[in-house]
Amino acid sequence: MKILHVITTINRGGAENHLASLLDGQVKKGCKITVVFLKGDGYWCQFLEALGVQVIGLGLRHYGDIKPVLKLRSIINSLNPDIIHAHLPPAELYTRIALLGISSCPITLVISKHNDEEFYQGLGQRLIGRWVAKRASKMIAISDVVKTNHCINYLGFPSEKVTTVYYGIDPTPYQKVSDDEIKKIRSLWS
Repeated sequence: MKILHVITTINRGGAENHLASLLDGQVKKGCKITVVFLKGDGYWCQFLEALGVQVIGLGLRHYGDIKPVLKLRSIINSLNPDIIHAHLPPAELYTRIALLGISSCPITLVISKHNDEEFYQGLGQRLIGRWVAKRASKMIAISDVVKTNHCINYLGFPSEKVTTVYYGIDPTPYQKVSDDEIKKIRSLWS
């Protein structure tokens, strides 16, 4: 299965950390993965490439820049992915625009809602959010609150097409910390 992930940045952060973990699992399952990111410092680039993931930066200079849309559209056409998985509102919007008029392949668009963030502050942002969501086949919410309040009530996305998938955190690094180290750190906070 070919999966194209589109995300705003691959800097270090919650959604980006989650994506790195998700991709590790998808690669282990034999999926062919490409990650496209709009902007940022590329913190996760080396890690992802070591997994065998193709990583492509779109070089977004400012929102409204059309070049990343054209580049993303070209990538979609050349990769012909089975699934496009968009993460975070800017990447969702750029993906939706890039998909306009592409009917040569039946692309499944999945959107992960990592929070209840609006596309932007101002007029029409809810309308834009609903327009982007309308193209998605499925939506993933990271909590039941995001699912109910944002995906279903705010964006009007059908409840039967939204699944809650909580972030998974590998406990191994935390389990390696001794009780003495924990006490020492806590004493610094008091």
